[in-house]
Amino acid sequence: MNRLNLILAGFAALLLAVWLVKPAPPPPPPLISALQADAIRSLQLFSGAQGQAGVQLQRNDGHWHLIHPIQAPADDFMVGQILRIVQAPSSRQYASEELDRVKLKLEPPLWRVIFDQDEFLVGASAPLNRQRYVQHGDTIHLIPDFNPARLDGNYADLVSRRLLEDNEVVLRLRLEDELYHRTEQGWEDSQGRARPGIEALFARWQQAEAQWVVRPTQSDFAAVTRRAILHTDRRSIDYLISQVEPELRLIRPDWDVLYNLPGSASAELLTAPPPPSPAP
Repeated sequence: MNRLNLILAGFAALLLAVWLVKPAPPPPPPLISALQADAIRSLQLFSGAQGQAGVQLQRNDGHWHLIHPIQAPADDFMVGQILRIVQAPSSRQYASEELDRVKLKLEPPLWRVIFDQDEFLVGASAPLNRQRYVQHGDTIHLIPDFNPARLDGNYADLVSRRLLEDNEVVLRLRLEDELYHRTEQGWEDSQGRARPGIEALFARWQQAEAQWVVRPTQSDFAAVTRRAILHTDRRSIDYLISQVEPELRLIRPDWDVLYNLPGSASAELLTAPPPPSPAP
């Protein structure tokens, strides 16, 4: 029995020794930059060579806004995907003169991203290890690959999917030839008839959110047959109705964007409740 205990104790001591001498885990890879995404206040996106017109955004009151080529609220989540670049882990670092920058599509770059005053050049991907070449300063990094679609200059990808801004209040809505509006007594139509159900219709417009936003094509404009005009406490917005099924497509011509909403939104946003029946 004592011999068995000695064997077990020796085995335990061996395991402890192996555990004590096991190599420490490798340190995490360095980040591509010391920038903090939450501290960045401006963002510029350029496609291709220096000087080509790009997309510009600013952060105000905790939210991102497009300021060029249009002025519109941005989708904070989509912008956040771009901001991830500044804190991406860098698995390899090279001095810029070590590599063929032309071959890596860094001279000229495929895309340029400027976070405040810091410029990042985005080049080709390395498909075998799912990484991408990005130059920051005089160093070329290999970072995890990402979808560069947000960098391609198509600002519609970054426009907020909300049809109206937070806390924006609908005061009037014109559908077809009928105008519905808010009064001190409630909601009325053009004939001055009380329309109590319009409150819910206004609320649906204030809460509506598209599935995605794109730039409209000529065929989208050609398909327009009617429009919806909203008057809020801040502005007037004209939406061109390009399609109602199987999905609702609304064009906002002043921004040149098209909102794609589910087909159920057609009834929710474009159908007013009937007026109450007259009293007998």
